[in-house]
Amino acid sequence: MPAISHTSYSGPAPPKSWRPSLENVYQTAEWRAQALSLAAPHPSNYVAYSRVPSLALLCLQMILSDQTSNSQFREIARHIPAHLRRDIIRYCAIYSPLPSWKLYALYDSQGSADHEILIMGESASLRDNYFITGTKWAADADDVGQAPGVESDWESEGLSEKPLQSLILVSTRLSYSTLLTLPPTLTRMALINLPESVALYRLPKICPLLVLLDLSYNQWLKDSTGPLTKVDWSRWSHLELLGLKDCAVSQQLVARINQGRWDDVKIVI
Repeated sequence: MPAISHTSYSGPAPPKSWRPSLENVYQTAEWRAQALSLAAPHPSNYVAYSRVPSLALLCLQMILSDQTSNSQFREIARHIPAHLRRDIIRYCAIYSPLPSWKLYALYDSQGSADHEILIMGESASLRDNYFITGTKWAADADDVGQAPGVESDWESEGLSEKPLQSLILVSTRLSYSTLLTLPPTLTRMALINLPESVALYRLPKICPLLVLLDLSYNQWLKDSTGPLTKVDWSRWSHLELLGLKDCAVSQQLVARINQGRWDDVKIVI
């Protein structure tokens, strides 16, 4: 049987009148943490939510809260190791989403933080031309067809500069033109609570190496499986985990997703 996870309560589900409005829910740290639970389950490798933040995280928080100018902050950010920039972006995405100018300052010349882009849309947005100007997304044709985790030849140039692997967009717009320019090297993608629908049927050809895909909390997937039935799921041969929380999921859709696979995709709803 397909692996499907359901949201559960310790008792009966609360009446709808007791639940806060969607607008308020989407502005809480609790919801943002839940939204990132699949694509970024550990916002930091060195801090747990229930524990005292580490010295590294406290120092980064001080830097982010300092009233520095744009140019000064960019100069400081370029000296922060990539994995720490990724971790502070994840942490802030939950507790205090960063404005665009600070967020983009934390992304390096490759346009990411440790091969990851995370946009929490309350304070920032993804630029429409982000993947075609000012960044180095091109990958060799031979590399695009490799399975996730396969390294390039050790003699090849630029081995230290791995391409973008993770794209996480929450409560922000993804334009059609930007979708068409997504790098094919992506293995993890989350398109959560987007204000407008996107052409999902285009994604398997554009990003064929996805291992994780999270489409949770999208209102345009809540009442109809139409956009999902148009997707050629067989193209995602590496797909292992699919997030569809608060989306319409029928048994027919589950069967379509897993048709022809040796191992069923784990679907979280």
